[in-house]
Amino acid sequence: MTLAPLQRLLIPLALAVAALFLRDSVQSVPIAYLSLLNTVPYIALGMALLLCLYNNRARLFTAGVALLLAYYLVQVELQVSLVEFRAWFIYTAISVCIPLTLLLLFCIPERGLRNRYGLFMVMTVLLQVMAAAGIFLLIPENTLVAFMNRYFTIWLHPRYLLSFYASIGFAAVLLLGLVQMYRDRTEATAALTGVLIMCWIALAGLYLEGISLVMFSAMGLGLFISLLRSSHAMAYRDDLTGLLGRRALNERLKSLGKRYVIAMIDVDHFKTFNDTWGHDVGDEVLKMVARQVDSV
Repeated sequence: MTLAPLQRLLIPLALAVAALFLRDSVQSVPIAYLSLLNTVPYIALGMALLLCLYNNRARLFTAGVALLLAYYLVQVELQVSLVEFRAWFIYTAISVCIPLTLLLLFCIPERGLRNRYGLFMVMTVLLQVMAAAGIFLLIPENTLVAFMNRYFTIWLHPRYLLSFYASIGFAAVLLLGLVQMYRDRTEATAALTGVLIMCWIALAGLYLEGISLVMFSAMGLGLFISLLRSSHAMAYRDDLTGLLGRRALNERLKSLGKRYVIAMIDVDHFKTFNDTWGHDVGDEVLKMVARQVDSV
């Protein structure tokens, strides 16, 4: 059976909930092991990036690069009070660039990583970093402070750090992600939607001890699981209809007992239908027939 769009979010949401529960355990880890534990997100995201390279997935690779840079900045630059201007600016830049990156990834279809399209998608992350650095270095601090006080004031609530406009950005991109997930029903879009939710939680609750460690680890694991699930689907399911394919049939045939039933279905005169109405309409008919078969 093919998964409904919202069912694909179950694993990312489960990872987010598990990360929140594990945060309490992280706080009890001895300080001597804490630096080692802080490398877990790098390992999880690095494994996801390697799998993206192997499977030629530009969208998830770009998301992984953005998350890797964001976690690095959180660990290196944001271990101080956000009252300090430099930390406040970097936090704001992350809260703006992550939704912008995911907005791009939701809108651009997958065209592979090892080509000019993949290079362009990865370069968008680096261009955002360069733009943020240029703004920080070239615009006077007084001007930036006035602008950020107006649009990106933190501490909207004692337990919520994100500014109002950053929150609106996250919400708008999340809505787009849910719509896109309903339309294309792919593991990649569900994984990116889950990443957006977990990043929202991490940034909004950055004051919590260990929140970035557990959430970015969950994001890396979510990307990794999504790649495994999509690879399995490519091997076992038909790309057009979503039904189980020949490899799945062969495996199930080997596991049959002494009593079984096999049904064969044929769409009568389908070639004539394709010749009359065109192959695009024919594909839609096959999808409709597949939905009926899948429901039985």
